[in-house]
This record gives sequence, C-alpha cells and structure tokens, in this order.
Amino acid sequence: MTEGLHIADIVAGYGRRRVIDGLTLPPVPPGTVVGLIGANGSGKSTLLKTLAGLIGGTGHTRLGDHDLRRLSPALRARLVGYLPQTVMRPSSLAVYEVLLSALRATWPELTRARADQRIEAVLADMAVTDLAMRPLGALSGGQRQMIGLAQVLVRAPRLMLLDEPTSALDLRWQLSVLERVRGEARDRRAIALVAIHDINLALRFCDRVVVLGEGLIAAGPPAEALTPAVLRRAFGVTARIETCSHGRPIVVTDGVAAGAIRDQEDIP
Repeated sequence: MTEGLHIADIVAGYGRRRVIDGLTLPPVPPGTVVGLIGANGSGKSTLLKTLAGLIGGTGHTRLGDHDLRRLSPALRARLVGYLPQTVMRPSSLAVYEVLLSALRATWPELTRARADQRIEAVLADMAVTDLAMRPLGALSGGQRQMIGLAQVLVRAPRLMLLDEPTSALDLRWQLSVLERVRGEARDRRAIALVAIHDINLALRFCDRVVVLGEGLIAAGPPAEALTPAVLRRAFGVTARIETCSHGRPIVVTDGVAAGAIRDQEDIP
C-alpha cells in the first residue's frame, strides 16, 4: 500500500484558462495538515476542487491505493470531504437533520443509534451542541460555516479539503476550528488540505504549507518555507518572520514591495 496523498503533474482550470499548469507536490503522509497559501487567483481553490472531483483536469492524484480521478461517487463520498468557500445557504432543515443526511448518504449501513453517536460527538467536540435542533435559516454566517465543517467531520473522510474554513469566523472560533481539524487529522491519521489567508494561523496550526503563485513557490514546514523572499514573491510584500513571547514564529508585514504591485484576477 502507498500511504498518503500523492499529487503530480496536475493541469486544471476553467474553460480554456489554465490556473494550475503541471503542479507537483511532495507526498503528504497520513496525519498531516497542509496549509495552501497564495494570492487570490493562485490556484488554491482550483486545486481543492480538482481533488474533490468538481472540475476536470489531468495528472496523477492518489490517496493511498486509490486513484482520486477514478473513484466512484459512493467511494469518493466516503474518502473525500470537501468544504467550499461559500457558506451553507439558510434553510428550514435543522442542524441535526443536515448532519444525519450527510451520514445516510455516505454510510447507509450505520444504525440510527450509531449515527446519533457520531453527530453528538462532532457537535460536542466543536462546542456547538446547542445548535443541534436549530434550523440553518436561524444561524449566522459563521455558525453555518461551523456546521458545514461538522458535515465534513461527521463523515470521517480520509482526505479533508477545506477552502477557507475560518473566513466567516471570529478569532475564538478560528482557533477552535483549526484545533479541531488538526486533532481530527492526528487522531484518525487523516489528511487535511486547508486553503487559508491568515499566514500566522498557518504557522501555528499547519504541519506543512504549500505556497502557490505562478506554479509552486515553496513547500515544507511553515517556519522553513515562509521566508521573506517567498512572501515577497507570493504576495508582493516586504515582511519579516519574528518570534513572539511564547516562542511562536509570526509574520510581520511592513508594506507593499517596490515594483510588486500587479493586477491579478480572482479565480473562485
């Protein structure tokens, strides 16, 4: 068995426009959280959608012994969990019903008692048990984002593809969500690819980062891969890597790098 996630020679985009052109990443072992970092339009979301099977592409993508491009819909639903940037739409369904539907679609053999146990455990771990019987339409955008993540976690996939899972959350819940994702990866030896804009959160919670720009700019442990030169190339800024009073590395941005301003089109 070939463990982990393997990505090689990926070409993907929208229509005739290539957003990712021949991307190869170092193998990702089980139990790893990888932060995808880069400017708008650098291909973070495109990579996640390609791995999730939502857009076409070419190349080699394997999760263990499974070719991700050839998975049946049923097996993909079990192995891969995808959280889009877009927050879940309001509806009259209760949170519990949303999570139960996700389980029934992917693990139909589960008894109702076992499904209830999974749902209760995930909601408790995320500290949102009080939302269980509330309709999605009564929740804030941040709360619906939390439930979107819970919908992924309750299925216990081997690969979690999370597109900006903290974008609608306040600081407390950002920390809580990333702690939960990291714990889930380590406890189940799952893999999480997380598109994230907050570089300091990536430094704190990710085992590795992948920095995208015009192709792959850097990949490796955050404290090693996120250098001033890499940040300048990826974002067009001058920045420093400092150490806080708790010994954690943090990025301090000083300004826009001279000659680095350029137009860049957003790619969803």
